Amino acid sequence: MTIANEEVAMLLRLADQDRKAFLTLCANPELEMRVVGFHAQQAVEKFLKAALVARGKVFTPTHDLARLAQALEATGVVLPVAIDALKRLNPYAVAFRYDDRDIQTIARGDISALVDAIANFATTAASRSG
Repeated sequence: MTIANEEVAMLLRLADQDRKAFLTLCANPELEMRVVGFHAQQAVEKFLKAALVARGKVFTPTHDLARLAQALEATGVVLPVAIDALKRLNPYAVAFRYDDRDIQTIARGDISALVDAIANFATTAASRSG
């Protein structure tokens, strides 16, 4: 296994852990979206980074999902979700984590569909690179 393949596998494992946390938290309507959304954003971020590494691309450290998606699209990849949808998750990375207001930029069901689509995309991209 190459170093790149090991990094892809690690990113996919970490993303899957965030995805599982998101799904568990999302099922609890008492939890605020700033908490639930954080794990969704983290999962998507790591899945996108795994897909970039699988394509042999280097990226600068960022939490900006739109930048990661644009870097993937620059390689000719067609993402399964719109970049505008990814932008709606960006605030959950940092901004909403340090604010006690619960601001919802995207519905829970829409986040679930987005996370699932990106997870499937990244897993498929990684398996093709292996």
